Amino acid sequence: MNLSLRNCLVLCIIIVGSCDFKSPQKTVHIRVSGVKEHSVAKVVSHKDLYETILATAQPDSLGVYDLQFSLTQVTFAYIHVNNSITEVYLKPGYNIHVNFNEDGSSITCAEDGGLNNHLLQMTKQLEAIKLNGKRFVPEKYIASLELQAFNKRFDSLKNALDELNNQYINQNNLSKEIIELLTTVKEINLKNVLMEYFLLYQNNEGIRKYEDRLKGLNTVLEIPKDISEMGENVPYDTVLLELGYAGYYSLLHMLFTTSIFDANLAIEDWELHKRSYPIVINSDLNKSTYPARIKEHLIVLNFINWSFDGHTPALDSILVDFKNKHANSGYLPALQKMYNESFALAPGNAAPSFKGTTLEGETIALSEFKGKLVYIDIWATWCGPCIEEIPHAKKLYEKFSGTGQIEFLNVSVDENRNAWKKMLEAGKGASGTHINLQGDDYLSFFDSYKIRGFPTYMLIDREGKIINLKASRPSSAKIYDDLNSLLENE
Repeated sequence: MNLSLRNCLVLCIIIVGSCDFKSPQKTVHIRVSGVKEHSVAKVVSHKDLYETILATAQPDSLGVYDLQFSLTQVTFAYIHVNNSITEVYLKPGYNIHVNFNEDGSSITCAEDGGLNNHLLQMTKQLEAIKLNGKRFVPEKYIASLELQAFNKRFDSLKNALDELNNQYINQNNLSKEIIELLTTVKEINLKNVLMEYFLLYQNNEGIRKYEDRLKGLNTVLEIPKDISEMGENVPYDTVLLELGYAGYYSLLHMLFTTSIFDANLAIEDWELHKRSYPIVINSDLNKSTYPARIKEHLIVLNFINWSFDGHTPALDSILVDFKNKHANSGYLPALQKMYNESFALAPGNAAPSFKGTTLEGETIALSEFKGKLVYIDIWATWCGPCIEEIPHAKKLYEKFSGTGQIEFLNVSVDENRNAWKKMLEAGKGASGTHINLQGDDYLSFFDSYKIRGFPTYMLIDREGKIINLKASRPSSAKIYDDLNSLLENE
């Protein structure tokens, strides 16, 4: 049963004036400089949940990336370089310079009146107040606070974003369209914070109820009114959907998780009904009163959510139903891609290749462990649940390392390689082989394995084939049974 909140973690209906986003085709030019560790840079858009690569570039001799592509309509896009993602608002003909420096990134664009740099500053302000610092510390994160402390931090966040937005609007001669966009983006970001708090609270209560059920207790799920109201009145904004705004995609995903997916967890016997859940939710969504465009999006989210569990007859059923009802949907390419990928990650298929770098700078690939079972721990130094598993991981290693038949591979996704190195050198990491993923290796790994959160554990067989991409944690008794069974049967 998947009750985790992806383990570690991003109102009245808002109506934006209808706009014609189509324009004559013009070239967009984006320069990126100041990147310390060079890799391929790319610009992507997310239309209908399908990632379209608009441009890619290698750095020149000065370390500058030059990305150019044609554009016919307004869109939000995302610049990927190393583990960094920068959001930009693009119109045909824009010339943008993104510069990374010691004080953080900045964006300049002669054509946008400072809009993109303002959006960047809003994002920085948002993240700084949510984190209450520069790094993720679970107990300091806004969604982890007690309600009174959360409300105080949220008010500070709202006031800071209001002040930043009002100052920019008052100092610039902006169109009505841009003012409405800025107001909407601010409100969506604030609503995301409220929804995340509600989601975490609901998730924790769900875990408590599930654990009590295993003990034979009939616990009632209770959520205080002032917290449940945080999950209400989600704005239905088709304009932001068309623009491909990631913040709104995130909000709709939380709407799906809280009010749709979790609502169905009330079914008494999870094991008996879990195979029918995708179809049950699909049916509920088709009967819902959501606006057509929002309903379509949520149906697709249901499909994507279950596609991570691999190919099932339920996926076949949902896809056929969607094609019958939405034959001309722009989501079909994304759905078909996910459907095809669900086969690739099925047990018995070859595990996608990946490689990382050791503390000493040596490159190690998964293929080097053929001949052994491989237990993979995907973690990060900033991930609280990951750290909690380390003592258990050490015990698991002590139990099975003597067999010489199992490789314990710890895959760090830390962007801050120094933090990872410092922790391992202090002897605070799990036992086994350690590698860190950066740049293209990081992005390729996430894309290939469809990682949804941390920690994640996987089992690969001696031939490099998938056994289980959702293996049990070191703290679970089941992983001991699984490993013993694999050793006995091989």
